[in-house]
Amino acid sequence: MAIERRNIRIEDWEGNIYYPETQSGSSLAGRIIDAEDATTDITSGSVTITEGTKTIDEYANNGSAIMISSPSTNKILFQTSVAGIPFGNVSVNIRMKSNNIDNIELAKIEIYYYDSLDEIEGDLLETKTITGINIGDINKYVEYSFISDFYGIYKSSACFKIKIIALANNNSTLYFDQVAIAKAMPSIPSTDIQPM
Repeated sequence: MAIERRNIRIEDWEGNIYYPETQSGSSLAGRIIDAEDATTDITSGSVTITEGTKTIDEYANNGSAIMISSPSTNKILFQTSVAGIPFGNVSVNIRMKSNNIDNIELAKIEIYYYDSLDEIEGDLLETKTITGINIGDINKYVEYSFISDFYGIYKSSACFKIKIIALANNNSTLYFDQVAIAKAMPSIPSTDIQPM
């Protein structure tokens, strides 16, 4: 019996395409980074940092989360960068919860093109704001997802960087669980689908 080698494509109902890891170790599949991966030493030189407090949370993935409660100044809830993400549409999925679901700004998300060989912040590509209404359920982890356009000058050291900032003076406690970052394709409008 001959062994067949077949190509597959994994796609979800929204048209997002997921690429398995290649033999060379590079991947278009992306990364999931948990709260436990962040260091609280922001001077460590690590790309994955937080100014929050790591806490045990049985409802969080891996049983741990990052928490920031009612900061008087803006603080980094979570920051990381991922190498090997190709330019174009990138899917970002953040899992977090809050004790405040009022229509006020709780957090800001900043997306950067970042060169890991430079010591600078990077080039800001997009900013999004999360309100209590975006979270919707009090003290329950929810997923906040969006697609971002990642672009810049190609270098082997180019990274997709995300910074989640807990905003000051809103009397809220935010918990961060994990972020998933992956190459994405836009949804195909239903008018473009032809019958077979």
